[in-house]
Amino acid sequence: SINDLKDDLKGMYNKAGLKDEGVMFLLTDSQITNERFLIYINDLLASGEIPDLFAADEIDVIMNSLANKVKASGKVVDRKNCWDYFIGRIRKNLHVCLCFSPVGDGFRSRAMR
Repeated sequence: SINDLKDDLKGMYNKAGLKDEGVMFLLTDSQITNERFLIYINDLLASGEIPDLFAADEIDVIMNSLANKVKASGKVVDRKNCWDYFIGRIRKNLHVCLCFSPVGDGFRSRAMR
């Protein structure tokens, strides 16, 4: 479900962005049970930022967790710099592997969108 995907993405974002650990996200075409999954994957691949993935209180926790690291990097500790630092770590540490089979109509219809 969409909520399961969002929970998995949050976990990967926290590992890659807060813990600074390498993470690989493997997604096969058989796991796409809802076409809306592709919207989240597209946002992830395009910019690393997925709108409304985190609630406001979760974002505050992320900001507080990274404040010292942002300060140590020589930047002013504010919401934008903390978020940019978080997204930068995600771009560095989170790797996406899409495994889609070219056999069948599913791949062709998705590729044409």
